Formats: sequence, structure tokens, C-alpha cells
Amino acid sequence: MKNCPQCSSVYPEDYVFCLNDGTILKDADDEQETVVSPKVNFGQTTALAPDMLTTCGMCDWSNRASSKFCKKCGAALSTPNVSAENQPPRNPPFNFPIIENQPFAAGNQPVNSFQSNENSASAFGETVAFQSPKFGLPTSGNQATFHSPAAKNKSAFGTFLIGGGLLGIVLIGGIVWYASQPHPAEAKLDRAITDKQLFAPAGDNAFELYQKLKKDGADAKVLKKYEDRLFPILAEKPEEILKTTVEPGITEKRLEEWQDAARMLEWASEMRPADNRAAAKAAYFKGRVNYLTEQKDAAIADWKRAADFDKKWAVPLNGIGLIYNERKDYEAARTWLRQAIEREPSWAIPYNNLGSSYFLQDRFAEAAPFYQKAVELAPRWARPHAWLASIAMKNYDCSTAVSEFERVLAPDALGASEMNLDSIRKQYEKAQRCNDNYGY
Repeated sequence: MKNCPQCSSVYPEDYVFCLNDGTILKDADDEQETVVSPKVNFGQTTALAPDMLTTCGMCDWSNRASSKFCKKCGAALSTPNVSAENQPPRNPPFNFPIIENQPFAAGNQPVNSFQSNENSASAFGETVAFQSPKFGLPTSGNQATFHSPAAKNKSAFGTFLIGGGLLGIVLIGGIVWYASQPHPAEAKLDRAITDKQLFAPAGDNAFELYQKLKKDGADAKVLKKYEDRLFPILAEKPEEILKTTVEPGITEKRLEEWQDAARMLEWASEMRPADNRAAAKAAYFKGRVNYLTEQKDAAIADWKRAADFDKKWAVPLNGIGLIYNERKDYEAARTWLRQAIEREPSWAIPYNNLGSSYFLQDRFAEAAPFYQKAVELAPRWARPHAWLASIAMKNYDCSTAVSEFERVLAPDALGASEMNLDSIRKQYEKAQRCNDNYGY
């Protein structure tokens, strides 16, 4: 029990303030206050009738009508008493277990296990007119923490930014790492270059592997590393083949070899587009393939391009003159052959071809000096010796003819195997008979 130290009134344990003067109640040993009022019997319990109650305007707590101060919050009860008939309808009273200043039980779990009147009466033995408890946000102690939706959104957004940033760093790092790794084709390309597998086998040759690196956007330094290795290899075989048209008396290579070499030089020129010498050779070899396949107009166009790429190179111009000799357009042939001689005056072959442009017109006296110049530059070359022997026979100079034919048939003669040696021998025998009969 509790009593008021001011007026000595006695109140039950759940009262906090005196109903008469609002003083805070103290514990007492007196008997529980007996309320004389109309009763509803529930065994040993008592309850106040509705017309004996008044409501606190501050905390909405139900008090006895005769009370001057609220037993819950101590506020003065100034609201006049209203009869039960005039009161607004209220929810039926509920019985709650008494919980002393503990809005939350152990473990931070809220205690809100209230029951209906019947259950409360049978469980606690007393029915008290009471209103529903109001639970607010905890303000202190070991209590649950509540966050507003905005705070949650900010927290989630921050987490998203941090997570996204970390993911971006990981992705960028992965990309940098991947970009620094060698392309899978590089190891294969190394082997193909070492083995000089330039165009075969299919799918595993240097050309296809290089093109794959280039298509996949390999770094320029990586490509240059392989180009520096490939370029000399691509130029090696074509140089050997080119000798058959540059050096007197060498047997020309087969068409297939010219085709392979043309492909090599085209690739070399692609790797070094600013190299005019490489471009000139690529154009010349393409023209030579066209020449050997009887596409003479295409060959002339290619050789003109080659001559424009390298303005000091006589070989393509000599080729054009050769085609015009074959077409019996000797004036045109001489125009191109003279340009070739101007570019490379120490090269024997255009002199021989220029002499033939006159010989084929029976202009032997004009032809002879050019054959003689060719012999001077290439003494062992059989072809100009054969032309000079023929001119000597036409002039009945049998001694000169015998001498020139002997040079053609000499064991060390260059290019004799490309000539009709049976015909040469017959003419040689004829020159000998002529020399025996008319020689001095």
C-alpha cells in the first residue's frame, strides 16, 4: 500500500500521486484502500462503475470522479464530472498485468501481452478500468534503435556507392591485367616464324597469326617486334627470284615461285607502307606474275607503278620494253629501254634488248653497238654473242661469226642452256665452212 505524506490518504500500490493534493505517494503498511461504490463481483476483486470515473486531460488516464489529481501523472483534474449517460462511447476496459517502468522486457523485446477482461480477471483476481498502453520510441538504455526511411535510403545508397567503387576497381584491375597478358597467338607466331611457315599450314602459319594479332588490336610495339623479324624473311626469297631477271644467264623461276614471292612482298609492303623500295618490288613481282600468265597489259601497268615507286630502278622499265619488242612496237620498246639504261647504265640486259629492237627490223648496223656494250658489261653472257654471230654471218664476216659462236658454246657461257643449242651448233658449222672457204 501507499499513503500521501501530506494528507495521509492511503492508496493501492499502482497509484503514484495523491488524488487530493497531487503529492507523490510513499509506501505504507496500512490496509488497502476500500472503494465504496457500486460493485461488480468477480470473486475477491472490485471495480469502479463508469459513473464514478473521470478522465485526465493530460494523459487520458481514468481516475475516480472525486479525485482532484491524476493518479498517473499528478495533473489537476479540472474536467467536470459527466454522467455515464452523457459520456462518449469508449472501448470496453482491458486488464493488463502490472509492469513497473519496463516498456521492454529482457532481450530488448517489447512486452505487449495484454488480455481481455475475462482472462485478466481469472489470472490476476482484479479488474481495473484501464486504457490501452501507448508505446513510444525508446530514448535511452539498452533499447532498440529505430531508423527513418530516409536514413535507411542514405545508408543503402552509401553502401551501394562503396560496393560499386570496389567492383569498379576490381574490374579495372582485371582489364589492366588481361591487357598486359600476351595474346594467345603470339607463341604460335613465334614458332611459325622460327620454322619459316609463312603461308602454310592453314590456320597455323605466320601470315594468318599476324593478321589475327592485327585484327584483335595488338599493341603497335608487339606488331613491330614481329614485323622486324618477318620483313627480312619475306624479302629473302624474292631477292633470289629477282636475280633471274636481273643477272644475265640465270634460268627463270617457275610461275608458282613468282606467285609466292609476290605474296611475300605484298605482305612486306603492307607492314612497311612508307618503304617505297618494298612497294616497288611488290608491284614488279605482281607484274611479273601477270606477264608469265599472258596478262601483258596488267603487267605493263604494274611495272609502271613499280618504276614510279623507285625512280632509280631500271628493272620494271626494261620489262615494259621487252613486252613492246614482243608486240613488234619497236619504237615504243626503245623509249622504255633507253630510260632503263639512263637509270642503270652499267646493267647489260637493257642494252641487249635495245639491240634486238633494231635487229628485228634488220637494222643490223644499229643493233651491233648495243650487243657489243652488253658483251662488254657481261663477257660470259651467251645471248649477245649469239646476236653478234648472226650479224657477222649476214655480213659474211665468217671469222667473227666463228669466234662469237664459240663463245656461245663455251663451257662457262652463261645462259646458253636457255637457247636452242642445236641450231647454234649448225650455224657454227656453217660459219666454219664459210671461214674455210672465204677466210684469209
